[in-house]
Amino acid sequence: MSVSRLVHSVALIAGSSAVPLKLIDCSLSMDEGTSPYTRASIRIARPSMSVLAQLDPALKPRLRVTAGPTTWTLYVTARQVDTQTGDVSMNIESPEAFLFDYAPTETIDLRSSQSTLTQVRQVLQRVFGTTPVIANGAANVSLPTYSAKKNLVTIPSMEVDWTDAGWLPVNVGVSRVTTWRQSGTYSLQVTAANSNTDSRAEIGLSLSAGTTYTASGYIRQGTAASGTSIGLGRARGMSIVTSDGASSRVLAVSNQAPQTANNVTRVSTTFTIPVGTQSTTLRLYHGHASGSAPVFWDSIMVTEGNGLDTNGSTLAYFDGSTPVDGYSMAWDGTAHLSTSSRTPLIERPEELYLWEAGVTAWAYLTPIMQAARTRLYNPGFGLWQLTTTELLTSTRVVRLAAGVNLYSYNDLLSRTATAADGMPLFADAVIVNYTWKDQQGVEQKRSDIAAPSGYQRPYVLERLDTTYPGPGTAAYILQRLQARRQQVNSSGAPDYEAQPSQLVAISSPTGELLTGIIHAVTYDLARGVMSLITKGLIVAPANSVGKAPSTQTIGSVASSIGAYTN
Repeated sequence: MSVSRLVHSVALIAGSSAVPLKLIDCSLSMDEGTSPYTRASIRIARPSMSVLAQLDPALKPRLRVTAGPTTWTLYVTARQVDTQTGDVSMNIESPEAFLFDYAPTETIDLRSSQSTLTQVRQVLQRVFGTTPVIANGAANVSLPTYSAKKNLVTIPSMEVDWTDAGWLPVNVGVSRVTTWRQSGTYSLQVTAANSNTDSRAEIGLSLSAGTTYTASGYIRQGTAASGTSIGLGRARGMSIVTSDGASSRVLAVSNQAPQTANNVTRVSTTFTIPVGTQSTTLRLYHGHASGSAPVFWDSIMVTEGNGLDTNGSTLAYFDGSTPVDGYSMAWDGTAHLSTSSRTPLIERPEELYLWEAGVTAWAYLTPIMQAARTRLYNPGFGLWQLTTTELLTSTRVVRLAAGVNLYSYNDLLSRTATAADGMPLFADAVIVNYTWKDQQGVEQKRSDIAAPSGYQRPYVLERLDTTYPGPGTAAYILQRLQARRQQVNSSGAPDYEAQPSQLVAISSPTGELLTGIIHAVTYDLARGVMSLITKGLIVAPANSVGKAPSTQTIGSVASSIGAYTN
C-alpha cells in the first residue's frame, strides 16, 4: 500500500510520443455506479498554442495521468481556458464516454447473436472501428429472444391414419410409412398413379388475406426421380394455390429437391395472401408420371412471417409434440390432427436486438446488460471489463486505520439521500417500466418488478423507447441497492492502487473494524488525499471475535466465548 505523496504527472499523448503538461490540480474518481467509470477534473498551466489546439475535444485527445504506480489513459471531453491566467481546465473520462455519443443513422439488426459478450463486442467495434479486447469473457450470458408461433398445418408430421388426415391425393397414391421420417415415426409416401405429371397430395389451409406466411417441408427420394416432370419448378417441391371463388392461381412455388437418390431437402416459400382470397391449398408435389420412384414428405409447416426465428436463423420445424427450449408446446386440438402452438416461457421480444437509428450505443446496451446482470466498463488503465460479479478476482485489501492513515470517517443511513448516480440509499423494491414500439409499430408496455413482501419504498425507473429485455433487471438493481444502503465515506492517505470492487478494511475512531467493498474512490492528486465510498459493510465491534489477530484463538485467551476479551 502506498501512503506517501508521490510525484504525479500528466501528459498529452501525441502519436507515439507524450507531451508533458504542468499539473496544477486534479481530482480523479472511479465509481462502479456511474458511466463513464473513471472521470477526472484537471487543471494545467498555460500550454503552448500548438498543444492547446490539440486539446480540442472534437479531436478525441488522450491524456496520460500517473499517480504513484498507476497510470490512466483518459479522453478529453470538455476544455475551458481561463483567459486571464491561460490555465486550462478539462474534464477527462474513460472510453465509455463515446458510447453516449455514437448512434447509428439506420437500424442495425443484431438478432443473429444473442449474448452479452457478442452484443458488446459488435457495438464497441461499431463505435471505435477496431476489434475490442474484452476481459472476463466468462461473464458472457445468453439472452435468447422468443416469439409465439403457430404451425397452421393440421397434419404436419404424418402421425395419424390417412382416413382422418385431410391430405387429398391427386394423380397419386399416398400411404403412411416408416421407411424414412424427418420427425416422429412416420412420413407420407407419394407415388405417381398415372401418366399425369400433375401428381401431388394437398391440404386446405385457413389463412388471412393480406398476411405473409412461410411454408416449408422435408422431401426425400429413395431413388432418383425419372421421366417427364410437370415443369415450372413444381416437381419435388411445394406450391401454394389460392382461389377467389371464381378462379384459382398458383401463388407461390418453393425450391425443388434435386433428382438425387437418398437426398433429403427442405423446401420452402414465402408468400402473401391476396385480398379477396376465399380458400388456400398447400400442394406437396411428386411431379412425375407413374414409373418414377416415390417421394416421401414429412415435417410440413406453415407459419406467419418470413420463416425466420427471433435470432434471424431459419425457423426450425415444430408441432405440438416437438420439445423446444424456452417454449411450451401444445396442439390446438386433437394431437397430430390440428394446428399447434409454441408459447414463450420467458417474454423477451426480438426487438431487443434491433439497434434503432438515433439510439446511442449506451442506451442500446444498457437493458441487455442489466437483464443479464452484467456490467461494462473500462477503467482507463486496462482492458474493457464485462463482468457479472460485484467483486473482481482480487485478494487485495485496502486498509485505513484511525491514527495511522485515516483522516475522516462518516457513516450514513438515510431514507432521503441519493448516491452520485442518482439512485436512492433507501429503497427496498424496484419497478422498471418499459415502453416501446414493436416491428408493426404498435406501442407495447411491460413492467419488471422486484418487490419483497412488506416493502416500504420502491425505486421506479421509466425506460421510454426501450424494448423489454425480459425479467431480471429489477432484481439486479435491487440487489445493488441493498448492498449500498449503508454508505460509509472515509478519507485517508492515498493508496493509488485502490479501485472499486476491491475489499476494504477500516479501523474506525470508535474502535470498530468495518470490512466491505469499495464502491467508489476519488483521488485529490494535488493534496494527496484519497476518499472512499463503501458498500456491503460488515461491522466487527470492539472486543469482538472478528477483531482477533489471525494467530489468536479463543482458547488461548479465555475458557469460553463469554469470558473472551480481545
